[in-house]
Amino acid sequence: MRQWAAIGGATGSDIMFRWKDIVAASRFQQKLWSIARFCLLVGLNKEKPERLWVIDRWILSKLQKLIKMCVEEMDRYQFDTTLREIRRFCWNVLADNYIELVKGRLYGGDEEGKKAASYTLYIVLNTLTRLLAPFIPHITEEIYSKFEEGSVHLSPYPEPDENLIDEEAERVGELIASITSAIRRYKAEQKIALNAPLK
Repeated sequence: MRQWAAIGGATGSDIMFRWKDIVAASRFQQKLWSIARFCLLVGLNKEKPERLWVIDRWILSKLQKLIKMCVEEMDRYQFDTTLREIRRFCWNVLADNYIELVKGRLYGGDEEGKKAASYTLYIVLNTLTRLLAPFIPHITEEIYSKFEEGSVHLSPYPEPDENLIDEEAERVGELIASITSAIRRYKAEQKIALNAPLK
């Protein structure tokens, strides 16, 4: 209900109740829970590694821009814009791209690559639970309690780290994501298993 109220319209506008918005909110929470379970299953590394891969720097850069936008929009009481962008990031950037791109490292890569990916997932999940806490307080509290001490509602709202904004990593990361998407599409069209190697 909180998601529906927040995303249903801009501040000061009337909001028409639509059941499909409640269903969409429920689906998003299920997706968030799946993301969190995956992260906890592969393990979260709180210690910053010596090196981050370009795709790690890509998502961390995009995350800083998301934080910056959220702070600005929340200060203007534009809850609909804030929640919509967080949901888009969770679904499209994190779940559809980043997690798919790092699964190989997390399951069978070298130790350095695994540490970098699990550290990046820790930063992203920690940040997203705090960004989402005002909108979905119960599930964010549950997720946060699985990897941090204390309450998400007593932790500070995220602030962007300008040092993590990396335009070159974003450019390369977008290219990697688009190539990977094209390969997945090709495999689906040719009825090839997603994990099957290509020449």
